[in-house]
Amino acid sequence: MYYRVIPYEQSFDSYGLIYKIPESYTSYELIWRVGEFPFWKKTFRGIFAEILDEFSLSDLKYEVKEMQWLISGTQILSPHEIEMIDFIAKYYFCQIHLAWKLYLSGNLLKEISSLKYFSRKQWVYKYKSQIIQLTTAQSEIYKKLRELPVWSTSLLYGVTWSGKTQIYIKLIEDTLKAWWQSLLLIPEINLTSQIGEKLQKHFWDDVILIHSGISAVKKVQYFKDISLGNARIIIWTRSALFYPYKNLKYIIIDEEHDKSYISDTSPRYHVKTLALKMSKIYNCSILLGSWTPELTSLYKWLSWEYHLFQMLESYKK
Repeated sequence: MYYRVIPYEQSFDSYGLIYKIPESYTSYELIWRVGEFPFWKKTFRGIFAEILDEFSLSDLKYEVKEMQWLISGTQILSPHEIEMIDFIAKYYFCQIHLAWKLYLSGNLLKEISSLKYFSRKQWVYKYKSQIIQLTTAQSEIYKKLRELPVWSTSLLYGVTWSGKTQIYIKLIEDTLKAWWQSLLLIPEINLTSQIGEKLQKHFWDDVILIHSGISAVKKVQYFKDISLGNARIIIWTRSALFYPYKNLKYIIIDEEHDKSYISDTSPRYHVKTLALKMSKIYNCSILLGSWTPELTSLYKWLSWEYHLFQMLESYKK
């Protein structure tokens, strides 16, 4: 049996490498698990991404080597993340291991390869019961957003203090009651505390607020909780896209015009491009909030790709 393998440390294209497995592993379900593979005089770790048809290998000019041993007996990524990794590598013309490292950077690979990673804990629904007071205009927009189909992308065009965060909270509250996950992306670290505190005040411990001050151990725990569905509300900067969400319902991108949503290192991705792809894969909706939206967002509204909602009145007391 043959597999396409994504190396963790080094790859040469957007595809990966091809390996076969020993007979002793033919009964294993290896997809999305980690193995160790020979390469020249060294070995590397990689993830099984795809089973290959043996007949499609007839044109290869080299001998296909065997996996040495299986590192992880559990799946560390889902089909959704593998599809996103393939998309990033091909769309941005980068080596596929660079796309994988967006999801498994630092000590994450070592930590989550253990069987302890999948010990599920009991999650208790315990959001703080508060009534969000919406104005008439805000209520109309909120209702229209709820009525939109999945995969829809909406642009919330609102002035400062117009109540965009209030609408975020109402939408997130709906998904929380239905046991879904919501992702709120914030451009700058100093804004995460402001909006994060507001959401934590309403939802208590159901909010995961991730920032540069969080320890590596804590980030590993967050990775596990998000994958298992224990974490329901996630707030972070652009790198929060690269977590294994279990049942994602909303991707909310606040201040969508901010340039920090564009990566300046390889792979040089744009958050909105990846979010649009994720909406198809995860079957979730996207909400973009801004008072100064990008011209591309306005163009997509004019071409009927985005829904536009305007909040032109400030309600700051």
